Amino acid sequence: MIDVYAARNTTVVGNRLIGNAAVGIGAGRSVNTTVAKNHLIGSPKNVSKGINVDNDSHNTKVVNNVVRSYPEDTNAIEVEETVDTTVAGNDLIGNWVGVFVEQNSTGTKILSNDMSRSGYARIFMTGPKPVNAKVVGNNISGGAWGIDVVDTKRGSFAGNTIHDNCAGMFFEGFPAQPVGEFEVKGNTVENNTRSCRAAQWGANFSGIGIPLLGARGMEVTGNQISGNVPSGPTPASGGVVVSTEDPFFGGTTKPTNNSVIGNHFGRNKPDIFWDETGSGNRFLGNLCNSSVPSRLCN
Repeated sequence: MIDVYAARNTTVVGNRLIGNAAVGIGAGRSVNTTVAKNHLIGSPKNVSKGINVDNDSHNTKVVNNVVRSYPEDTNAIEVEETVDTTVAGNDLIGNWVGVFVEQNSTGTKILSNDMSRSGYARIFMTGPKPVNAKVVGNNISGGAWGIDVVDTKRGSFAGNTIHDNCAGMFFEGFPAQPVGEFEVKGNTVENNTRSCRAAQWGANFSGIGIPLLGARGMEVTGNQISGNVPSGPTPASGGVVVSTEDPFFGGTTKPTNNSVIGNHFGRNKPDIFWDETGSGNRFLGNLCNSSVPSRLCN
């Protein structure tokens, strides 16, 4: 393990760590730390994270690392209670979670990472305070969720390519854990056709591009959304799904004031699904062929 604690202007570069029992590389209460060009390989016996940034660290950069094979309930990169962390250009392969942002981290930037073959999700964000994150230019594939966002708000997802998951970009709100006020713009969300089953994930779901489940104040604009067709049981599917949480995970929060505007759809089943709950939801100027209810493509 390499631990950078209460330090300033430290660089950790070019190391190879295999099967670490504790955190591979950690930065806590530090300022201007750079973790770059390291290669971390987990094992089935791992019980901790690959790279961990936590405990009020400021301006940490996690760049150009390779992190692979961190198994169930462990994370390749974890960002916890930090300010202005940048995670960029990393290759994250076969991990339970690629990048986990939690516990009131703010200003996190997740840029141009390649994330493939996850167990749970490539990117998982939770709060409860506003995350104010920027997630840009990532290639995300092969998990249950490409991106999963709960219990936080504010930020942007732009120019990402998200494909071959059970669900692409999952925003889910509960009464005590609201989600919303994110801009989702210019992403390619395609071929999320994998089937996830309730026995493992708590609900059946498949063929979903961008679900807004009990979300509020979302702006989904200018995205390319295609080929999101279920291959297994699911209560709803489609390119964009706007719904209460209930069909998937038993919640009751209704979607409110979400805007789905100017997106290009193709070969989804359907292109847009709305369960007609909530208020203030708008569907305007989308290039689409199918919707539930049928009027949403008009």
